[in-house]
Amino acid sequence: MILRESFAEGLKGRFLIADPSIADPEFARALILVTAHGPQGAMGFIVNRPAERPRFAEVRRELGLGMRGPEPDPLVMSGGPVEETRGFLIHSEDYEAPEDSSEVVGPGLRVTSAMEALRAVASGSGPHRALFVLGYAGWAPRQLERELKRNDWIVGPAAADPDLVFSAPPAERWARALESLGVAPARLTGAGIC
Repeated sequence: MILRESFAEGLKGRFLIADPSIADPEFARALILVTAHGPQGAMGFIVNRPAERPRFAEVRRELGLGMRGPEPDPLVMSGGPVEETRGFLIHSEDYEAPEDSSEVVGPGLRVTSAMEALRAVASGSGPHRALFVLGYAGWAPRQLERELKRNDWIVGPAAADPDLVFSAPPAERWARALESLGVAPARLTGAGIC
């Protein structure tokens, strides 16, 4: 029932929580923040997989963004298997990138790919909370709907929790997203809840 309701309005701003039955290592236990969903397909970012490389300091050096500001560097996440060298900033709503390049994802969440946002983060004048993600997850038209019907994904609450995106330890985000729905991760099998 929740899936049919969410199709009508789209899934933008919600979490997709990987069902334990997903065998693809790219998406096993993934927590995806959906940033676009409509007739042309869907797009989102895995928000619980820290990238092994690069660290944000390396990104700063490579792009010539200068010295670090007073805020700690954001985590660099592996956002998905599509365009893995393309960077995006998922950030709090206290920062608006120039030229309206920030997309509102949901309450307290925005995403931008503008270089100016990275400069702002590097200088300490950017958003208070941010994740830098490389790559994204993408779905062709109706592909995500087919995956939902196969029960590959559990749809999260009506609005993704910014605290889960920015504050929870990445290794705990998948389980905490399930718990926010009242689902005990230990009781969830690939065939449903025990």
